[in-house]
Amino acid sequence: LRSQVLTDRELRLLGCRFSGHTLKYFTRKFPNDKRPAKAIAVAKRFANGKATRDEMERADAAADAAANAADAAACGQKEREWQCEQMIRFFQKEAS
Repeated sequence: LRSQVLTDRELRLLGCRFSGHTLKYFTRKFPNDKRPAKAIAVAKRFANGKATRDEMERADAAADAAANAADAAACGQKEREWQCEQMIRFFQKEAS
């Protein structure tokens, strides 16, 4: 379906548009962290043939690190411990 409807370039640019739309929520909370904005810009450049895959992968990794840091700041240690405990319980049930 994907290749029948949109090209890879179009999908990347659509993803950039969606990401750019939600970026305002991140920048309100973390105005000095430019990693997600940079990743979107690099992804746009990549979609248009103006960035390398290596550049895109590095920017993506940096944006992931920013998202993880934001998540950690938002939920705190106790919440992360609870989430890990729930995941362990879930997978133990699935395995049995």
